[in-house]
Amino acid sequence: MSDELDPRWHTISRFQPDAVDLKTLLGLLKHDDWQVRFNAARELRFSPDARALDDLLKLYASEKHASVRHMVSLALGALHESGVEVPLFAGVNNADDETRRDLVIKRLKELRIKVTTEHEEFIQLMIPHELAKECFIEVGFLMAQLTEEAFPGHYAPIAQSVPSSVLPAWSNPSVKYVDSYPDGMKFRIYRKQRDRETR
Repeated sequence: MSDELDPRWHTISRFQPDAVDLKTLLGLLKHDDWQVRFNAARELRFSPDARALDDLLKLYASEKHASVRHMVSLALGALHESGVEVPLFAGVNNADDETRRDLVIKRLKELRIKVTTEHEEFIQLMIPHELAKECFIEVGFLMAQLTEEAFPGHYAPIAQSVPSSVLPAWSNPSVKYVDSYPDGMKFRIYRKQRDRETR
C-alpha cells in the first residue's frame, strides 16, 4: 500500500497529502508507519465522519505512539463537536456535581496526579514535581473544579512568598497546601465548610 501512496503521507508537515476515500483512510489508520496513521487521523480531525468512530476508538485504545494517540484524540474531539456521540465523552453532557467531580478526578489521574478520595472531608492530591508546565496549569484549573464554594469564598493564597492585599489568609481555606515531599506536593481540597471548621 505504501508504494501507491502520495509520499506526503509518510511525512509530518503542514501540507496535507492527496485526498483519499473514507475506506482507504480507515485502512491507513492501521498502517505500519506511524506517520501515515498520524496523517490519516489528522484528515479525520479536519473532516469528521461518524463512520470512522469505531476505527478511531480502536486505534486510541491500542496506539503506542504518543503523537498518533494525541491526533486520534483530536479527531474524536472533532466528532464529538460535530454532534456524534463518542462513548469516551459521555459524561461531558451530564452536568451534575458528581459527574463533574468524577471527570476531574479521572483527568487528574491521566496527568499522573495521585488522587486520594477515601477521606470524607477532603480530596487529597499528590502532584509530582516533574510535571510539564502546561500540566501544572491544567492541574490548577482542575483543582478549582473540586471546590464546593465559588471563588473567592474561603480561598486563601497558596503562594506564601507573595502576600495578598486582596485575599485574606483564612485559617480554614477550601484549598490547602500541606507540604512538599520527594515524590511531589500534597494538597487537600475540602468539600464542605463544616469539614474545614472541625478538622
